[in-house]
Amino acid sequence: MESFSDLFDFNNLDPNSDPLSMCEVSFDLTHPVFEAHFPGQPIVPGAYLIYIFKTLIKHRLNKNIIIREIPQIKYIAPIDPKVTPTVLVQMQITTKNERPYAKIDLRSQESELLTKAEFYYEYHNE
Repeated sequence: MESFSDLFDFNNLDPNSDPLSMCEVSFDLTHPVFEAHFPGQPIVPGAYLIYIFKTLIKHRLNKNIIIREIPQIKYIAPIDPKVTPTVLVQMQITTKNERPYAKIDLRSQESELLTKAEFYYEYHNE
């Protein structure tokens, strides 16, 4: 079974930037998920985007987290990894209603908004 982490790679995420962080995420076109979702016309599954966002928050904070609530997630445009192999992620880490909170925008290299999401999370010791 392939790992979710094999699906993508990221760079330029500065764990010391506060509260706004930016990075690039590149998709691995050879990952088996793209053969199934969808054959001949792959798109990045929404569940994988949530996993990517969680991974980026975890890396940015250098702490394990659990997503507790997703008050908003909008998949504005499908992401075809053949057309858009690399995306830009802008992530704001803060608190909202006295809870840890992240707001994330995912954009194409041409700055087209593809997905936007908001997460409440908790720190978790594994």
